[in-house]
Amino acid sequence: MSVPPLAAQAFRALAEAAWADAVALADRNWDVMLHEHPTALRAIAEAVPPEMLLGRPHWQQLHLQLPYRSSPSIRRASLAKDPAWRRVAELTARSRSARLAGDVARAVECAFEARDEYRRAAAREEPPASAPRLMFEWALAFVVGGPVERSGWDTQPEAQLEETYSSAFIREDYEIAARAAAEMAWLNSFAGRADATAHWLERAAAVHRASGGVSSPARLAQSMRRSDALDFRGALAALVALSGDHLYDHRIIVAAAAVMYAVHLGPTEIERARSELARNCETSPPGLLATPVNAGALAYAESYRLLLDGRPARALKLLQAPAGARLPLYAEARRASALLQAGDLHGAEMSAMAAIEEGGAMPRFVIEARAALAVAQLRAGARDAARESFGRAVALADRHTLPVALGLIGSAEFDDLRGLVERSEDSPSLASLTEHHMRRPQPTVTLAALTPQERRVLEMIGSARSVAEAAARLEVSPNTVKSQLQAIYRKFGVSRRSELLSVAREQGLL
Repeated sequence: MSVPPLAAQAFRALAEAAWADAVALADRNWDVMLHEHPTALRAIAEAVPPEMLLGRPHWQQLHLQLPYRSSPSIRRASLAKDPAWRRVAELTARSRSARLAGDVARAVECAFEARDEYRRAAAREEPPASAPRLMFEWALAFVVGGPVERSGWDTQPEAQLEETYSSAFIREDYEIAARAAAEMAWLNSFAGRADATAHWLERAAAVHRASGGVSSPARLAQSMRRSDALDFRGALAALVALSGDHLYDHRIIVAAAAVMYAVHLGPTEIERARSELARNCETSPPGLLATPVNAGALAYAESYRLLLDGRPARALKLLQAPAGARLPLYAEARRASALLQAGDLHGAEMSAMAAIEEGGAMPRFVIEARAALAVAQLRAGARDAARESFGRAVALADRHTLPVALGLIGSAEFDDLRGLVERSEDSPSLASLTEHHMRRPQPTVTLAALTPQERRVLEMIGSARSVAEAAARLEVSPNTVKSQLQAIYRKFGVSRRSELLSVAREQGLL
């Protein structure tokens, strides 16, 4: 669709919530916009905060100068009768049906064909009023299908959603504009792009009044932001509020995120979240479970739980790539954390570097990869390299939040790395960020969570006794003490004795 430059500037300012710029543009070009671009002028009057137009007669009289006339949507509705547009609508309907049935490959293929047909038809005549709704369906197919390429056209979901948002805003379809903005907010929050998340949440809110409500992806993005700030109970509460409200496509993602947040809240919440996830998986089409976005969410949440429980072998099995395929970025970064916990420093370093090389646009996963790399370097004695790697991880974090990925670093090593960054004279801002916002989430463990024998082992270790001394005192074999010690590690979410003692003392158990 070709938009006159002046009108395009107005809609761009509105899309970016630059209210003052939009009003100033209209003031400078009032007569031209009044006669040639009345739709853009009306959009400004309806979108900007009312107080900005108080005491300005030409704006106050705008409704008299622009009496009600049939909307562009009504005037263009007849165009949908054109065979080319009917073909686009049919392909889009097939894409939606296939997506909801779990046949994602078919959904993406139909969305491809619909978009190609749409672009050919749009080159000949004006698209129908329903264009943004069609575009939004293609974007959803690309979201669940993941980025792929075919015949020169890419399916980057963000690109399609941004086009959808702009088209919807121009056509005054505020419902679709809000939904597209909310989807963009969620995608950016998942990637860890804090500024972009806030930007798209603001856009979604800007059209909230006209669209009738905040859609579920926006709530999902807000929930993830709470978890980044370590407000896991608030994050989980936000997901519970989505019950019955979120899109079919987001059910697995919402349930998987709930499992990850519940890990920090205790056994009752974990069991409830895992039961809900199981129910969602059982009632979803197999094809939908296998989509990159849902399969990724499941592996991301479950591997996080396993690593906090001290079970890297199971996490690594979950993160295995199919033969001949590369791991997605989230899995490569998480694999680095798992290999690190398993003691494979070389493997952890290789996975971390692979994730860093490919993940420039997704800070959440690069932070985890750089943190894992820093720990590997620290264990190898390369303290300068560890300082640089961890400093870069910190630099990617939003100043007011802490990505959950950093929680996979053990307490003792986290303190060591934090000390390296805090003592860096070249990074005062990173030191400030570290001091005020960087703290590792710790699951609370009570003595009731330990068996009587595990309590005795913990007391022996807390008294600085060796495994052999503890075994002799308890009249068991050293291997039995080692086995019980590993069980204690899992319950505390640690991997070394120094970490265990630190956490146990913090929680008043020693």
